[in-house]
Amino acid sequence: MNIKSRLQQIIYSAIPGLASGASYDSLSQIGIESGSNGLLSVDDDKLTDALTDDFEGVGNLFTLDWSTTNSNIRYFTRTSDTQGGTYSVVANFDAGGTLTDGTINGHTATVEGDYLVGASDYPEEGLKLKITYAGNSQETGDIRLSTGVAVQIDDEIDWITDSQDGLICGAEDGIQDAIDLLQDRIDDMERRLVVVEQNYRNQFNALEILMSQLNAQSNYLTGQLSALPTL
Repeated sequence: MNIKSRLQQIIYSAIPGLASGASYDSLSQIGIESGSNGLLSVDDDKLTDALTDDFEGVGNLFTLDWSTTNSNIRYFTRTSDTQGGTYSVVANFDAGGTLTDGTINGHTATVEGDYLVGASDYPEEGLKLKITYAGNSQETGDIRLSTGVAVQIDDEIDWITDSQDGLICGAEDGIQDAIDLLQDRIDDMERRLVVVEQNYRNQFNALEILMSQLNAQSNYLTGQLSALPTL
């Protein structure tokens, strides 16, 4: 999928992780759409009505928003790999109140001090949660995280410009691979031309030697013929 298609998908798709009962879940509902040429179109009346009816709801379509069912489990940060959604969290403590282990979305999370970090290769990858010890051996709850259009576009920019795995880097690598392949072919052709040139030189030198020998024989025969008595 190219950049244009990915960005259009963001515009058209429902925002993941919005609170239940949200007034709007996509930009099209507030009058913002993307045409086939990739340009955004805005229905001013529809957007104005949406802002009047639910200003905060419109804002949530663009920004990051979160909520928790347990105040001891709170959102801290995320990476561009973290997807919006609602995640169940389980955090376990030892008798001294040290966070020992936990899960996010049913997958074993990494413990970093007082934080749990979502496992790789899952929607919660990179999600970092602050876990507060409140005297209980275990804390459970749900974290809801919504990633609005501005957040998703920022994630796309990170992906596009990533120096190791980004789209631009991949395109540059592809171009460089093509250049390297072409250079290999040029080098191979040059080696072949050197061989062909040397063959022609060898043939030319052999021809010169042959011509010299023929000239010598011709001169010898001419001398012999001139020495014969005239009939």
